[in-house]
Amino acid sequence: MKFLLLGTGGWISPPHLDFISILVEVSNKLILIDPSEYCVRRIQRLGIDLEKIDLVLVTHSHGDHALGFPTLVIWLSHLNVRKKVRVLALESVIEDLRLLLRATRIEKHENKVVEYVPIAMSNVRDPCVVYRDDVCEIRAILTRHTVECLAFRITELSSGKSITYTGDTAPCEEIVKLAQGTDVLICETSCLSEEARMFGHSCTKDAVELAKKAGAKLLVPVHYYVTGDIVISDCGVPILVPIVNHWYVV
Repeated sequence: MKFLLLGTGGWISPPHLDFISILVEVSNKLILIDPSEYCVRRIQRLGIDLEKIDLVLVTHSHGDHALGFPTLVIWLSHLNVRKKVRVLALESVIEDLRLLLRATRIEKHENKVVEYVPIAMSNVRDPCVVYRDDVCEIRAILTRHTVECLAFRITELSSGKSITYTGDTAPCEEIVKLAQGTDVLICETSCLSEEARMFGHSCTKDAVELAKKAGAKLLVPVHYYVTGDIVISDCGVPILVPIVNHWYVV
């Protein structure tokens, strides 16, 4: 099991960070989390075959997490992929993704390359299994953001290794439950200031506390709105400030 960050920034981050988008490889199954702007170009420049993407997980509809979806669809159609890509997202998010395809006038390609798997999470306060096959299991929980948003945990069944991604969220106990004992916690750390919570986001301190509570083996901060180095000392949990476009083995 391994992961690669195609971008580590948020919507108004410094341009060199690009927008958050994650590739996870589980036993030769390729999962794309949040098809942000430019993610297709970044995947192509790395020489990764778009046809190998099995699943697309979309946390929410904000542009820095979803605006690359039309480009992904048009490229998959152009490549004449032999199998449809399954898109897992909340029902409201799927509606927004389909609106994006209509707004960009490529809805005719939708049925050819996409199979939507809507996730219903209303009033659910414990992590739920939203997908499972013979390779991996995916659990999800609603986060505390300004719009409906999911956090995901991907577990490789053969090894038990797991990667948890918080999506965008203010601190909440639901994500602590989802991330319990996870090997890698990819956590949004939008600001150094605790004011981030007012806007449905987390600060660096929140990410560290989440990692401690969940017993995560490694914390990977992402979705920075800040410039300069992120300095965290004596936090009690190993931290990886990731290099974009580099595979990390779990």
